[in-house]
Amino acid sequence: MNPSLSRVIAGIILLFHLFITAHGFYTMFSDYQTWEQMMIHPFLQLLFTLIWSGIWMGKRVFGFAYFLVVLFEILIRVFFIKSSFGKVFGDIFFPADLIFTGLMIIMYKPLFGERSTQ
Repeated sequence: MNPSLSRVIAGIILLFHLFITAHGFYTMFSDYQTWEQMMIHPFLQLLFTLIWSGIWMGKRVFGFAYFLVVLFEILIRVFFIKSSFGKVFGDIFFPADLIFTGLMIIMYKPLFGERSTQ
């Protein structure tokens, strides 16, 4: 895959993250009455967005961080799905983040470049 094409795809995914995060914050503040546990959700979306912006910039550590955050989201979804904790932390970008992780793995070399052994 061409490095410029992989940057375009990563940029489109970053725009998706930005749009969904902005929408989450808008809905959080538009009908604000009292603080609820579900209001943590946009901040978690912001975390995913910030990590993906690091991927878009080509920083390898953010690729690993995104993979780990998605892994934690899946584990929380599997083990705590019936609790309110599982509904907040287990459904941030699911299942889109699995697709994004797969694309990141496919585009790993064009996004992050060659790793020198010297």
